[in-house]
Amino acid sequence: LAHAAIHALRRSANTPALLKLLDAPSTDPLRPLALRAAAEQFDLSLVDGLIERLAQDKDAARRREYADLLTRIHRQPGPWVYWNYRPGPRPANTEPWERTDAIAVALNVALADPDHPTRLAILRRMQRERIPPAGEALGKWLAEEQDNERVAAILASLGELPIAGVRKMMEPLIRDRQSGQRLNALGIFVRDIDAVGADGLLSLAEALEDGPVLADALRRMGRIPLFP
Repeated sequence: LAHAAIHALRRSANTPALLKLLDAPSTDPLRPLALRAAAEQFDLSLVDGLIERLAQDKDAARRREYADLLTRIHRQPGPWVYWNYRPGPRPANTEPWERTDAIAVALNVALADPDHPTRLAILRRMQRERIPPAGEALGKWLAEEQDNERVAAILASLGELPIAGVRKMMEPLIRDRQSGQRLNALGIFVRDIDAVGADGLLSLAEALEDGPVLADALRRMGRIPLFP
C-alpha cells in the first residue's frame, strides 16, 4: 500500500498537494510517504518548495530531510551505464539542470545552520553527491567549530578546494593546542607549497611548541624545492 501511495503521489503531478503533505506534523503517517514520493523528482516548483522549507522550518530533523532531498537532485543522472549484476553504490549525478545553482546556494547557506549536527549531516550528503561546498561557508564554520568529527569533515572538503583560498584558514587550527586535527590542517597548509610560500611555513613553525606538529612542519619544510 505504501508503494502504491508513493507512485500515486508521483503520477498525480500535484506538487502543491505533495508540499502540503510535507508540511504535515512529523507524526502524520502520510508524511514519510510524501518524502519518498518527493525523492529524486526534478520538478521546478518542488525544488523551490524544498529550498523554502529548508530555510524556514524550525525543526532540525526536518531541515535535514529537505537538504537530503535537495542533494539528490542537485544534478541529473548522466547517460545510463550498465552496472553489472552486482553494482556498487549509486554514483553521484553528473548533469547540471535548471536548479543546480539554486540548490547549491541553498545548501551552502544551510552550512550555517544553528544546529551543528545538522550542518554535518548536510555536509556529508554534499560530499556523497560531489556538491562542492563554498570555501567561505566552510571557513566561517571552521572558525567556530570545536567538535573533532565535524572539524575533520570540514577539512576533508576544504582539502579539495583551490589551496590559495584555503591556506590562511588552516593557521589558527594548526596553532590550536586543543585541536585533534592539527596535523591534518598542516597537510592542507603545505599542499603545493613552493619556495615563495616557504616564509609563511617558517613563520608558522616558529610559533609552534615542541612536539609532533612542529616536527612534521620541519620535515615538510625540508621537502620544499629550493627552500633557502
